[in-house]
Formats: sequence, structure tokens, C-alpha cells
Amino acid sequence: MTIFINNMIRSALTASVIVAGLAAQSEAAELRKKTKRAQPQATLQINQTKSATGVLSGTMELRPDLVILPAAGGNSGQPNSGYCGPWNGGDQSVRFYVRNIGNTQASASHVQVNFGGPYHDMLQVPALAPNQQVLMTRDIPIGAWGPTQIHSSANFLIAADHLDAMNEVSEANNYGQSKCVGPAT
Repeated sequence: MTIFINNMIRSALTASVIVAGLAAQSEAAELRKKTKRAQPQATLQINQTKSATGVLSGTMELRPDLVILPAAGGNSGQPNSGYCGPWNGGDQSVRFYVRNIGNTQASASHVQVNFGGPYHDMLQVPALAPNQQVLMTRDIPIGAWGPTQIHSSANFLIAADHLDAMNEVSEANNYGQSKCVGPAT
């Protein structure tokens, strides 16, 4: 009789383990389904074509992306900081890099340096390979300096691909702006 009861207990335990295992498998499968649906799917736009032999080939869209970077560290507006060149006896320039951070070559373009009012100029930028940059310089016009209580200063805005000739990765990062501070008055 004891053997019979022990076998019944073992059978009941085995059955409960099997049922628990099946329930766990079912819960795991349901969780996988929910997780699979909830995961965000990253997509990459690829143009695919099928050749006569049935082989798929694809191309990824490549675009340039021009940005404006200061030529020197810091950005206090003092000479040789940020966009401001050295103070040369009353003459000063704005110095900056135009860099292509895109994944293909940028064609030749224009960058505008605007000091406000009639003081703006377009500079020619050569074609730039990915991760290539070019140093640009523009003298600050005498009329662009405005007096303050202590120093004179010149505010400016720099816009790469000013004529929107290129289809870039981002048009929002084409700008740089700051001011240069002159000597004490």
C-alpha cells in the first residue's frame, strides 16, 4: 500500500511539473509574441533592383552634409578665440572651417558671412570629400563694428550652402554665429 501511495504521489508530482512546464512554455511563447510586436524596427532605405538572373542588388542614398566650425578654441569673442582671428592693428577677420560630415562628396558651393545690413559677402567653397574641411577667412568690414561701453564688437552669421544647391543630410546644421570683440575704446 505504501508503494502504491508513493507511486501516486510521484505521478501527481510529475503531472504537476509537466503542467507547470507547459504553462511556462505557453507564457514564454506569448511573451515572445508581445515582445516581438513591441520592439521598434529600424529601417534603412535601400533601392533594390532584380537582375535577369534573379540576383538582388541595392544602393543606399548617399548625401553630403556641410557644417560650420570655429577655427580656434573657446568662444569669448576675443582675438584668436572661436571664430575671431588675431587683432592686427585695427584689422580683424572671422576664421572658420566648412566641413563635410556627410557620407559622399559635397560639390563646390558658397558660404555667406553676414555682419548685418549691407555687410555680407559670399565666399566660394571647393568640393569637399567626406570628413574633409577647408579653412575660410573673411575680413570684418569697418562699418560692421558697433560700439559698446567698453569694447567695440561685430556680430555675424555664417551660412554654408547659402544658395541651397545641395540636398544635404541636414540643412539645420549649416550655420555658425558669434561676435568678435575689438580693443577697449
